[in-house]
Amino acid sequence: MEVVESEVFDLESRLEKLVKLSSHMVDGGRHYCNSSRQFVCSLRDLSNHSKEDAMLKECLERFSDSLDKIIDNHMELLDSIQQSFKQKLHHLLKEDLRSFRDSRKELERCREGLESSLNHNAEISRKKAQEVQEAAVGVQTSRKAFRERVLDYTLQINVIQGKKKFDILEFMLQLIDAQTCFLTQSHTVLHNVEEYRKGLAAQVHQTVLQGAREQRDLEQKLISMKHKDVSDEDAVYQGEGENSEIVIEGYLFKRASNTFKTWSRRWIVGKGNEAKC
Repeated sequence: MEVVESEVFDLESRLEKLVKLSSHMVDGGRHYCNSSRQFVCSLRDLSNHSKEDAMLKECLERFSDSLDKIIDNHMELLDSIQQSFKQKLHHLLKEDLRSFRDSRKELERCREGLESSLNHNAEISRKKAQEVQEAAVGVQTSRKAFRERVLDYTLQINVIQGKKKFDILEFMLQLIDAQTCFLTQSHTVLHNVEEYRKGLAAQVHQTVLQGAREQRDLEQKLISMKHKDVSDEDAVYQGEGENSEIVIEGYLFKRASNTFKTWSRRWIVGKGNEAKC
């Protein structure tokens, strides 16, 4: 009996730890779901910034809807886990083990009563017949009550030993069923957008390639412009055939032939040995 009692007390300690961790897990899961829902709302709100971009707007809205459904499934999973704990492990801890502890306390009370009756019976003088008879009746009553409590306590131990196995097994089955349902529903949600996701990925890939080509062409143009020496005020051109003379154009200062001999800025075209304003 002492071994069984030790096992029951160890089970109670482990169940208390498991229930406490379960409560923390469910609370943490709900906090995660609430934060995820706020994140999805921000994604959906971002689509209002890109109303003119149909592809971006559709992407944000469709994927936000899918994430919302997954979060709803996650909340259902947490509710199922919490319900399973209440029906199985929490009931085993709070009801069955509590009944076991109450039975044990009652057994201890009856044992103390029996010991008290035995001590009282031993202390009474045999010359006092009336008191001896009353003490004997008290001992007999205490023994009967103690025997009944022992039987109740033994039954309670057997109930705990048998029930703990099935309660734990049923809890694990419900836990795995809830996880399976969550994963199946989430997979269905993602499968519904699988074709759209692949098509979008192909469009994004093509857009990235096209953007890379445009960027490369722009970089080459910039490099070409950097190496080309071009002035806004003068240029040198070379023709072909009869017009193959070197032509030089640009601004020069020409001195006037008037009285003041002033200098004026003029556009000069040089062709061959001639320069014209």
